[in-house]
Amino acid sequence: VAKEMKDGSRAVALFNETGSPQRVATTAAAVGLPDAAAYTLRDLWQHESYNTAGTISATVPAHGTVLVRVSADRRWNQHPPAVELGLDSSPLVQAGLPATLPTTVTDLGRTPARQVSVRLSGPAGWSVKPTSPTTSKALSTGRSLRTKWTVTAPQGTPTGSYDLTLKASYRSPAGVRVENVLPFTATVVVPPPAGTSELGDLPWLSAANGFGPVERNTSNGESAAGDGHPITIGGVVYAKGLGVHAESSVEYYTGAACETVTAAVGVDDEKGANGTVAFEVWADGTKVASTGVLTNAMPAEPLTADITGARLVRLVVTDGGDGIDSDHADWADARLSC
Repeated sequence: VAKEMKDGSRAVALFNETGSPQRVATTAAAVGLPDAAAYTLRDLWQHESYNTAGTISATVPAHGTVLVRVSADRRWNQHPPAVELGLDSSPLVQAGLPATLPTTVTDLGRTPARQVSVRLSGPAGWSVKPTSPTTSKALSTGRSLRTKWTVTAPQGTPTGSYDLTLKASYRSPAGVRVENVLPFTATVVVPPPAGTSELGDLPWLSAANGFGPVERNTSNGESAAGDGHPITIGGVVYAKGLGVHAESSVEYYTGAACETVTAAVGVDDEKGANGTVAFEVWADGTKVASTGVLTNAMPAEPLTADITGARLVRLVVTDGGDGIDSDHADWADARLSC
């Protein structure tokens, strides 16, 4: 989102509406600034100014916002180059086992970043070790220092989110020392048990729902938690599953240890004839199974997805193309085989 200011500069907000850090990017040209050799970028949260060759980007924390002001002025070379810190993957860690976390430090400026170094720190008791270089003599425009880290949470660490910090330091061509910090969270996860498990009984990584919370082993119900009814599709009642409302997304950690997801899917009987939905299963960002548009008049449709080798599996319900009114949907008898 960009807004033109009275002096011709642009206020630019980089939004991340997801539950994990995301790179959000645009350019000076895209926000309406004239062509220039470089631009001054002012971080309005940190009250620091940098120069950029034209890229406006940041790794934005989960549900966070980065706010900057960008101008095409001749004083850009008075500021150090903007440097972006990035994560190349979602930081998921199993307690007691090493996890690889790639990071990047990228020069966005017109001028080089010199004497670049990067450090990653974690909670007390965690092991954080680099397995590739953590320094660079200089980064020119668009070049990156890529570092891989081995991160290990102590055996017995409870599941949940934990704070880590990525910090880069560098010098501008004039010798000014600059530090850039990216706080983020790593999630300690456990793989599902071997055999067949009911998804309604397993912990999920994240859940988003179009109306009220996702419900375990009941229909969606209304806006309050725990207000669902027995899952019912076409008059058939199911004891287990997930009750959701479009647009919905529920993500599970499967740790490359599982083979299939199965379910009987459809519109729950609790909301009458108006609901229309479609179901999708995604494995590591690839859609591996889906249905057409299902209505309240249709019986449950069997759905099987091959998720062999996937670390993350996401169950998605869309609105069928006509809005979300009455779109109460069920993943009945939803099971994970590992």
